[in-house]
Amino acid sequence: MAGSNAATAGGLAERMVAAMLSNDVDQVLAMYADDCQVLDPAMEAQGKSGLATAVTYFFAAFKMLGMTIDETVITPDTLIIRSHWSALHHGEYLGVPASGRVFHTWNIMWLKLKDELIISDNSIWDAGELRRLEALGKETENPF
Repeated sequence: MAGSNAATAGGLAERMVAAMLSNDVDQVLAMYADDCQVLDPAMEAQGKSGLATAVTYFFAAFKMLGMTIDETVITPDTLIIRSHWSALHHGEYLGVPASGRVFHTWNIMWLKLKDELIISDNSIWDAGELRRLEALGKETENPF
């Protein structure tokens, strides 16, 4: 990738961290194209309206506390971000009521770019955190 394109993609990675830590749906959405496609273990979203629903739900359930980029890979139309982050579980998520606990996890985002916007976001993250969240939900279930 040419130097300026690499700088743009690198800047996009830093903007992603800032957007997630802002806990502001609009800041996250500003990084995506209107017709974006997003896929991760917990959801699939088509277009900015689908992404808005997913991000709103996520931020209602989790307050991002910290996010650190561990590695980036940049090509002419791709940005891969490997990061780790922590979030406070302060609202219902996947049927599990708010626990007040802080979760720590890692994430890999494989982003396709066009005109400095994300057109495709395929993410994977620590499924162990989902399992811990599911177990927490079972602890809080009413046995009656």
